[in-house]
Amino acid sequence: MLEEEVRRAGAAVLSVCLMGNHFHVLIRIGDIPLSVVMQRLLCRYARYFNAAHDSQGHFFQSRFKAKLCDDIEYLITLLRYIHMNPVKDGFVQEPGDWRWSSYHQIVGPIRSTLVAVDETLALLADDPETARKRFRMLLGEPLGDFVPQFDVEVQTKEPPPAAKARRTLDSLAQELESGSGLKLLGRPGPGRPRNLTKLRRRFAADAEREGYSHSEIARALGVCPSAVSQYLQIKF
Repeated sequence: MLEEEVRRAGAAVLSVCLMGNHFHVLIRIGDIPLSVVMQRLLCRYARYFNAAHDSQGHFFQSRFKAKLCDDIEYLITLLRYIHMNPVKDGFVQEPGDWRWSSYHQIVGPIRSTLVAVDETLALLADDPETARKRFRMLLGEPLGDFVPQFDVEVQTKEPPPAAKARRTLDSLAQELESGSGLKLLGRPGPGRPRNLTKLRRRFAADAEREGYSHSEIARALGVCPSAVSQYLQIKF
């Protein structure tokens, strides 16, 4: 189900791990917001489970937790964290002993149609074999005679000059809403006035100048990132 939903959304799974009562998944989102992908997936699985077990009601206890990752160093940290979860929780002693993760899809021999293995390995090295060894080293596994220089050639973006002191999205919205009588943030309703669309375009432009990503702006507005891109094509 996860594979079908991420393909439908133009997204990609970089790693995944199923645990006893929860799961971790690292997803590169596409044009459709992550919240939509997860709603489709979780509702679909809940319906399947209830039908299979003649049950009713909610299956998942609470809303999923998500964290935006736009930094290569943090991405690599997440790769390690996700695959070390079964070890941390005491289920197994080695990450490769846990059947329900993408470990053997990344290092082999399983060929995955769910995980975008090439994209995952490219985070670690240009050469797939070196990337696999670096991945195993991340998890603390012995590598024989292989002695990698594990710098991953990380190139992090310098934040814009005002990034540390940037205004919050709420304050940007309040400034634009002042005197207009319009509510700017949240999913737009049907039949919204034209001046609201203009205001949302101005908000997107202001937020981008403050250093916010299209994904962050999209979540605030309740739209997909591609809609934010369309907003920003309009010049004021």
